[in-house]
Amino acid sequence: MQAVSNTPTVPTRFLDALREGVAVVAPSGQILAANAALCELLGLSVDDVTSRTVLQPPWQLESPSLGAIDPQDSTPALALDGSHQSEITVLLHGAGVAHWVKLRVTRLDPFDPAAGLVAVFEDQTEVIQAQHNLRNALHTDPLTGLATRERITSVAAESLDRVATQGPPNRVGVLHIDLDGFR
Repeated sequence: MQAVSNTPTVPTRFLDALREGVAVVAPSGQILAANAALCELLGLSVDDVTSRTVLQPPWQLESPSLGAIDPQDSTPALALDGSHQSEITVLLHGAGVAHWVKLRVTRLDPFDPAAGLVAVFEDQTEVIQAQHNLRNALHTDPLTGLATRERITSVAAESLDRVATQGPPNRVGVLHIDLDGFR
């Protein structure tokens, strides 16, 4: 008797119409389909992506706070086990340039765990770069490129708080330079 898959097939033309990167994953973890947007994000071909599983993925995920994420602890792998974060922003490394993505994972059928799942990778690189540029503009003097008074005060306060909580041998030093006639 031949095994029958409960995972629905999705015509690739529907997936390729989406701007977000999409991977359809079987209950076994095998990546069944990937659209052009995901392949472009990863810098890989469809065959390179669909020949892999979420436990040995064609990508590496990196958390800004935790560093590299083990594939077994990744959102798609956890979703196969029935527990997952519904949305997470991570750095996606493929064969090409790294991209900041918002990763959302959803079961294809919420009532049937054997139906597999879909992972959606929404490119957030431009948004995060714009936020970074805005933070730099707020904390940097445009004429000199030096930190603003607000930024210096903030860093000093953070340093003093850190020394207060961590105690000796931690120290803080401040160097003040006055440039006469500088405007």
